[in-house]
Amino acid sequence: MKLILLALPLFALPMAAQTLSITNTSNGALDDATYGADFVVNDHVLVQIQGAATNSAITVTEYKNGVLVADNSYVAQTDGSGNWSAPGTETASDIGSYIQDWYVGGTQVGNELTFEVIPRPGSLSVASATVASPNCSYPNNVGLDADIKYNILGIENGGINIQTDVLMEPYEDGEGYGNNGVDLGPYHSAIGPRSGWSNSSQYAASDGTFHDVPLGGCFGYPFGNGAGASQDISIYIGDNNYDVRPNQRWYFSGTSQGHGSVTNDNDATVTQ
Repeated sequence: MKLILLALPLFALPMAAQTLSITNTSNGALDDATYGADFVVNDHVLVQIQGAATNSAITVTEYKNGVLVADNSYVAQTDGSGNWSAPGTETASDIGSYIQDWYVGGTQVGNELTFEVIPRPGSLSVASATVASPNCSYPNNVGLDADIKYNILGIENGGINIQTDVLMEPYEDGEGYGNNGVDLGPYHSAIGPRSGWSNSSQYAASDGTFHDVPLGGCFGYPFGNGAGASQDISIYIGDNNYDVRPNQRWYFSGTSQGHGSVTNDNDATVTQ
């Protein structure tokens, strides 16, 4: 009897991919599947490694604000499945810009992570208050439009500007008032962008400033006597918002074409 031996091809079973992730479990809109997640102080963080070498040393090399703070430093050990995770909460001492490379058993896991931890927005200060350009135009050309530039000040950084590449979006809520204080109804909107004003943007600049422009009243007749608006300003970062200037009251007046005043009850006055 003749035996025929069949040569069957051998297929190697695919190995599970090693993965590294850092996620913001308080604000998923700040997650980035490639580079990690950004954080605001008090956000919760979760670092996870999966599918790596089993029962092996986890180390990290980390730069904070460009300074080497961990050089292949030991962190923990993977379990019998090659997994590891660590939850935490970002604090004021964590504020900064980070670059991290993670290793398991000396082999890099995942991509290099780059992310920021920033202070919570706490308040605003007026950087400048000027006449907007362009200003009120025909036919509603009596009055004045102002350009109010704000600084976004942090809580945990000593009350200075939050300088960051993390997107911060200014929003406003309030009530509008016409001549003689006539209630024009409520409003809720992003402060920018506004078409026609080049310095009006959806997001704050990386130096922690933004422009509320145009701000004022433009009518076809002289006005005043309670015209203006109430305004609450908040800063959206991802899915979370931070109230930075509540209960602000603006007063608008118009005397002639392109002339009038815009003033609040605190720290900004523009007249022409």
